[in-house]
Amino acid sequence: SGHKITEEEAKALLEGQEIGPFDDFFSKKKNRNFSAKLKFSKEEGKPVFVFPEEPGDETDITCPACGQENLVHTEKAYKCSCGFKIFTHIAGRDMAENEVRDLCENSRTMKLDGFKSKKGKEFSCCLILDDDNKVAFDFD
Repeated sequence: SGHKITEEEAKALLEGQEIGPFDDFFSKKKNRNFSAKLKFSKEEGKPVFVFPEEPGDETDITCPACGQENLVHTEKAYKCSCGFKIFTHIAGRDMAENEVRDLCENSRTMKLDGFKSKKGKEFSCCLILDDDNKVAFDFD
C-alpha cells in the first residue's frame, strides 16, 4: 500500500464512489509500485483495489465456476467476471484455446508436454480443475 486517504476521499469512499487512480501503492510480493482505484467493499468492511479492465475477446468457452458467462481471453488469462481465471502461461508453457476448453468442459486436459519446473526441468502432466476451480497439476 502507500496512499494516505484524505478526508474528502474517505467521504467519497463511504458514499460508495470509486476514488483514484493512485500511482503510489506498493506491492511487497512483486517489489514494485502499482496503480489502482479504491472502492469500499461492504462485504469485506474495508476499501479494496479496483484495477482497470484488461481488453480481451469473448470466447465460446462457458465458465466452469459460475456456468453463466463465456470466458474472455486477455493477454494474460482466460477470465470470467465471477473471478474465475486460467492463466495463458502456466509453468513456462503457453496454453492453446482448445486446451483451456478441455480443462473447462472436462475438468482436466489430456497429458500435455512442455512444462518447465522452477529449476528449469521439463515435465509432462495433465492439468485439472480442483474442487475450488483452481488449476492444478495431475501426474497420474
